[in-house]
Amino acid sequence: MPTGRSLGPLGVDSQPDTDTGQTPGTGVTSSQQGLSSTDPLGLQGTPGVVPLGGGGGKGAATATKELNIVGGAFDWDPPITDAEEIAKLNNNLWSPGTKDFVAVVNGVSGANLTATMADSFGAFLGAILTSPNGSIKRINLLTHANPDVIAFSGKIVSTATVSADVQMDVNAGNSTMVSLDIVSIQAIAAPGVFFQLPNNPKKFTITDIRSRFASDAMILLLACHSGLLSTFVQDIANFFQVTVVGFTSVIAYCPPAQSNPKKFNRAGMQIGIGSCSSKVADFRTLSTNSNAVKKVPVP
Repeated sequence: MPTGRSLGPLGVDSQPDTDTGQTPGTGVTSSQQGLSSTDPLGLQGTPGVVPLGGGGGKGAATATKELNIVGGAFDWDPPITDAEEIAKLNNNLWSPGTKDFVAVVNGVSGANLTATMADSFGAFLGAILTSPNGSIKRINLLTHANPDVIAFSGKIVSTATVSADVQMDVNAGNSTMVSLDIVSIQAIAAPGVFFQLPNNPKKFTITDIRSRFASDAMILLLACHSGLLSTFVQDIANFFQVTVVGFTSVIAYCPPAQSNPKKFNRAGMQIGIGSCSSKVADFRTLSTNSNAVKKVPVP
């Protein structure tokens, strides 16, 4: 199971689990696994990152760039065949992985959307940092989560027989860049803390992250139960200093009908809130769903 790769140190200047994801039309839950990491702190999993520019305040509200970022390292473990995955789907033992997140993004008709894969919280930040200042209008994040943690890697347990089981890679020990949680938020946003990218001696702070967003930017959390703990949604909004939207009901992934018993069909994959009876053709419209939890940043 991927634990992320460290690409740079995190330092200080001038001062010393269970994903409750829902499969289509069911109430299937799964379990979390915390993994210990001995990697040094820093941006992980983002080779070839463009060097950062300077920090500063938010950009103008005219930015139109939209990032669709998906949890980049979720797959069946041990691996299974397409026929076996269809059997999982038919027996309520299926849960979405990276391929399914990507299929949702690619499946919006006429939108020509692109999915960016991030296999760690560090990689998620790296995707933000490659954008010019003030350019990001919106981020749609599709991955697995618990009410108090958002994960970017893990495994779908293929040997599970009672219910779908997704185990997530989360921060443990000295890790702060594997998952997004209060530990990583507090570590990176603390006064005097800096981080560096590979082959770049310059030091960057949370200000560099925030400066990539437009003044009216939004992050949409399309991750299971990402709105159940409203204080965590508020923490994320305060961290990025942008509006954040989560949901009090699970995100239901809805594969199309499987007509070929030997080939799992993802074309036309959609998602809904609570169950597949609410699935939508364009996942971005879910930001106004009645189950949405919207938090604006507190300075």
